[in-house]
Amino acid sequence: MMRALCSAAVSIAVLIAACAHDAGSAPAQATSPGLAFWRDVHAHNTVPAGADLSALTHELVGMLRSPDPEVRDKIATDVFERWIRVDARLGPDLLRPLVAALYDGLHAGIGSRGDDRVFGRTFSALVLSMIAARDVTAPFLRDDELTTMVTTAAWYAAAEIDLRGYVDGPGWAHAAAHTADWLYRIAAHPSLGPARADTVLTAILSLTVRRHGEILHYGEDGRLAQPVLQLLRLSHIDGPVFSAWLAKLAAPLAAPEPAAFDHALFAAQRNARNLIVTLFVALSVEASPNPAQTAALAALHKTITG
Repeated sequence: MMRALCSAAVSIAVLIAACAHDAGSAPAQATSPGLAFWRDVHAHNTVPAGADLSALTHELVGMLRSPDPEVRDKIATDVFERWIRVDARLGPDLLRPLVAALYDGLHAGIGSRGDDRVFGRTFSALVLSMIAARDVTAPFLRDDELTTMVTTAAWYAAAEIDLRGYVDGPGWAHAAAHTADWLYRIAAHPSLGPARADTVLTAILSLTVRRHGEILHYGEDGRLAQPVLQLLRLSHIDGPVFSAWLAKLAAPLAAPEPAAFDHALFAAQRNARNLIVTLFVALSVEASPNPAQTAALAALHKTITG
């Protein structure tokens, strides 16, 4: 972090404190000017003239791993939102290495549950959703890069086992919700096509009915519904494709009752039920449904009523 600030042409006071820390002469509290710098960037949406955006972007990626919700959720995430989507401060030359760094972030500690490494993974997914949204409005990803993004999102949806929502102290982890946001942005891509749309649907199943044992009870069903609704809205999928997917989603509800309580099955049943109901309500109030939406609503009605 300090080396990035040294190269960023920030204020003289910050520069002196940062470089002194690099030389080993500053006390432990010398990390505070870095946070002061980012608070100022966040509050005023300014970047010092001549700043090294590559170094600052790298520092922001590191901040996504912080268990401190101010550093991770308030500052780093908000700054990324502005730099990627609102101000488009980061061009393709910076976005491509950022995507690679965020993909790496998805792997850090994957397979673990209950430790703080989840924040780096799930907030990497959230920032990737911003990049996916940027590519919809200002395309820069090649077709093979879009495919890689879709398959990486599906991989993460299937690999993440720490699906906690709100964590006392560090705040929101929300891996399922953040991945759903990423899938929603991907689903909006006009060049998605049927094969990649099917991969998005598979990823939704991974988050809902995979036997991960987590009942998603922090509003994730609303977020998980959005990519499915988007695929239908843009006719990336048709009625038969949706019906085949719905059968997989509803499968846990038809499973025979086990002799002993099966928590993983029960969680899958609750997650499936919640998503089915959310999709049904959303499509029921669609003002001018297209044929795919009409067919999907009929399939949901049949599933619910038996």
